Amino acid sequence: MDRVRIEKNGEGIYLSVVEGVSLSEVLDALEKERLSDIDPKLVEQALSLPGNKVRIFEGQIDRPARINVDISRDSLVAKIAVEPPEGSFPWPSSAELKAALDVKGIIYGIDEGALLKIVKDKISDQWIEVAHGAPPIDGKDSEVEYKVEFGSAKPLDQGNDGKVDMKQLSTVTVVRKGDLLVTRTPFTESHDGISVQGKTLKAKNGKDRKLPAGQGTVASEDETALYADQDGHLVIRGGVLDVLPVYVVPGDVDYSVGNINFIGSVEVKGAVRDGFEIKTTGNVHVSGVIEGARIETDGDLEIKVGVSAGNKGLLKIGGSLTAGYIDKANLEVGENIQVKDSIMHSDVSAGKNVASGIGGGKGQIVGGKIQAGVLVHCVTLGSQMGTKTEVHVGVSPQLANRKAELISLVAENQEKLGQIDTNIGFLKKLEKTGKLDIEKRTILLKLTKGSFQIQSLLSQWKKELEDLDAKVERSRYDAKVRVRDWCYPGVSISMRGCTYLVREDMRFITFMYQDGEIKALPYDR
Repeated sequence: MDRVRIEKNGEGIYLSVVEGVSLSEVLDALEKERLSDIDPKLVEQALSLPGNKVRIFEGQIDRPARINVDISRDSLVAKIAVEPPEGSFPWPSSAELKAALDVKGIIYGIDEGALLKIVKDKISDQWIEVAHGAPPIDGKDSEVEYKVEFGSAKPLDQGNDGKVDMKQLSTVTVVRKGDLLVTRTPFTESHDGISVQGKTLKAKNGKDRKLPAGQGTVASEDETALYADQDGHLVIRGGVLDVLPVYVVPGDVDYSVGNINFIGSVEVKGAVRDGFEIKTTGNVHVSGVIEGARIETDGDLEIKVGVSAGNKGLLKIGGSLTAGYIDKANLEVGENIQVKDSIMHSDVSAGKNVASGIGGGKGQIVGGKIQAGVLVHCVTLGSQMGTKTEVHVGVSPQLANRKAELISLVAENQEKLGQIDTNIGFLKKLEKTGKLDIEKRTILLKLTKGSFQIQSLLSQWKKELEDLDAKVERSRYDAKVRVRDWCYPGVSISMRGCTYLVREDMRFITFMYQDGEIKALPYDR
């Protein structure tokens, strides 16, 4: 049984309560039934007689419906809740519901269908949404997304033993011309909203964000993408992306930097330490010493101090090399080697010339093996101690290696071409007798295509061999070893398959190949 029970009939309104009900409970129940004007004495009587019905109102209540209107906090939704009429009063019409909305200033987004449904179905004592505003739509901010992985963020590789090689520390972000660096999503404009009361609800515009275009970058026409405009390494400076063609190491190439793999020029302000690597396509400049490191470049290498390699590492240079000195190093240089002071106990080869004593330096070559395509020039060759020093001049090691490679390629592919042509001949015989099926015809076409490709390659290689032979012959003819001061015993000079052993101190001398032998001639300037 309900603690407070209110019953209505034609004779009146009756109130009954259970034992222990408080006056406030009864008043709340009466308020819900819109019976706030009941005689308090009759209410007290019902409370004093728990379990008994007490008539608190005689006859029938006659009152109109109450229309309650609520507006949401954001002013985008209006609701109506109808407290039903009693007695002779009718259910409110749509016009009356609209009038209640009008009192609250609700003029926008009124749902006529919802009002009609309330009237038709006589929906009472529940909130029904009857008006909707247009919400404001904020603009979206422009977004910039980086499409490259910066070197410092790359994980280090682990070896088979699970250990990390700290020399592989990734600090260079290499990009090539045309690489996509950044994409940009443009900001969107806002759209103001309207409240159910017809007021403008302001929306926020999206914030624009420009592409971080800096040096060496180019934006697309619609400003939605940023590309590298040159090969180089990518850096962020002041929120702007720059692609720099020169990678500058402010100190040493060591564990703080790691190995460098680049596609432009590299400038090292300090030294290149033992066991580290620089691989690039551009020029390399090192202000300090190169220890037992490996440097490979298609360009030139300039070493302000020198090389102290301890018979470790390798400098493989496509262009020319200049240095203060070279000590216990391995060098493969495509063009010229120019050293100020000395080349000591090193294995050195140059496609053209090796010169020591540039710029007024000591100019000594002692120990090791020196190979040059055309000329070796120095102030002093060998030492008074008779240190073994080999000098080979006349054929560039690079030319000789390439020639050997081409000869091997030509022989190998000529043999392959012979096998292909034999198979082609056999298949063509089958074709003449009408015994060539579809599968064999396909094989014949592939073999014919392969034959043409190999013939084309053989033609290119043979032409290159001819050019190489001409270069080799010229370098043999021009080959010289020039010693501006002393040449000591222990030195051997090799040219065109001949070797000259220096058995006594010699001075102001030039070694040349003449009449089938190497001759020691006066120094020629």
